[in-house]
Amino acid sequence: MTPPRGDEGAAPLPPSTAPASATSRAAARALRVFGHVEPHELPLLGALAASGWLALAGHYALKTAREPLVQATGGMIAKGWATALQALLLAALVPLYAWLCRRLDRARLVAAALAASATALVGFATLLPTAAPWVGVAFYVFSGIHGLLAVALVWSVASELLTTAQGHRLLPLVALGAGCGALCGSWLAAHRFEGGAGIPALLALSALFVVGQLLLGLWLLRRCAARSRSPARRLVAPETTIGFGLLRHSATVRWLATAVLLLNVVNTTGELVLAQMAGAAADQSYAALAASQPGLDRTAHVRAFLGGFYAQTHFAVNAVTLLLQAFVASRLLQRAGVGRVLGWLPLVSVGTWSLAALGLGLYAVRAAKVLENATDYSLGTSARAAVLLPTGAAERWSGRQQVDTFFVRAGDLLAAGLVLVAVQAGGWGARELAAVNVLLAVTALGVLHALGREHERRVRTERSAPAALPAAVDALRSAATSHH
Repeated sequence: MTPPRGDEGAAPLPPSTAPASATSRAAARALRVFGHVEPHELPLLGALAASGWLALAGHYALKTAREPLVQATGGMIAKGWATALQALLLAALVPLYAWLCRRLDRARLVAAALAASATALVGFATLLPTAAPWVGVAFYVFSGIHGLLAVALVWSVASELLTTAQGHRLLPLVALGAGCGALCGSWLAAHRFEGGAGIPALLALSALFVVGQLLLGLWLLRRCAARSRSPARRLVAPETTIGFGLLRHSATVRWLATAVLLLNVVNTTGELVLAQMAGAAADQSYAALAASQPGLDRTAHVRAFLGGFYAQTHFAVNAVTLLLQAFVASRLLQRAGVGRVLGWLPLVSVGTWSLAALGLGLYAVRAAKVLENATDYSLGTSARAAVLLPTGAAERWSGRQQVDTFFVRAGDLLAAGLVLVAVQAGGWGARELAAVNVLLAVTALGVLHALGREHERRVRTERSAPAALPAAVDALRSAATSHH
């Protein structure tokens, strides 16, 4: 039986019944254009949304920086090898993270993970001017792992501090804050590329975002530790029920991991096809200019072309994501339920790649990917975050981390292998790969249906258990009031 939400640590204090201020009530009414928010939830929602903003702003700055580096180093082949190396490293990091979950409290776990990332960013900023060939691949590996981990930590903290009912209402708004960060991060990256600031400046900016997320995460967890479900405590689950052992013991984690694996094969196959097409377009652009500009630096030109291309792509994805997250996700999650919303992404993928199988060109494929990725980052993200709300701490922390890191990259690796074998051995093109994506998306739809049913079962179990209500919201409200 699923343990109650207060499964580890002391019972929280009941929420305060003090009336909300007029300012809080007005702010809550203003936010209802996006979703239902109670006045006393504003401090917690604001802190979680700001944490998501910082995580996604840094991630998209790094994501824009890494593409020209790896493309200039070795193109799609280098990207495929870097993806494989990410998956191998994450296979080792999942049990390490589970080990840390058992030995560090939540706040120290967040601090250790993000401090290591900030230190690595400073190191890469120092190494990039050397122009060593391995630096681009190493940075691609690091940035991919860091981006996944930083975002997973946002959702772990949020699921720790919200009830299931709150999460269904507020998680889409947390994702909205994260979407704003992604939009700002990609815009800042494009602005700096156009201004000639270069990649080291993006790394320095990202390091500042990481430090900000670290400080905000510590504040959230430590301020709420005494009043919520004791988030400062270590996990007390047996060794066999954290890390990869959760796949045996938790149907939710098992179905979620399978779905994420399949959806990432679909997504990354499309990304690799787009990368190949963009690389060919960059080479054609260089060839067209080299005849009239004999001294043109090929590496610099390819980096600039791809940097601008991906900055524009990421900006478009994040703009559409923001619209869906602001006006669709919260309402749809409350009215349709988690199970139905989970199915939207594979349905969009089926439509997207059915069209791509007709033989779309570079910019048409990019438009289709914008739609698919925006659905993933808005509706898909909110629904997957809500799935783990009625689960235990091991699933919310260790399970979240392995699904959002290892299984994401394992899907990338399978996609890279599929593209490599299909293109080099089978002579397949974009249309054949698109047809495979359609089949995989249909399979993912069935898996997500099973996940939705498991989530509904866990919610029913939680409602039947007399679990104490967490008071994290009230703790943050009191903390915010004490500063005035």
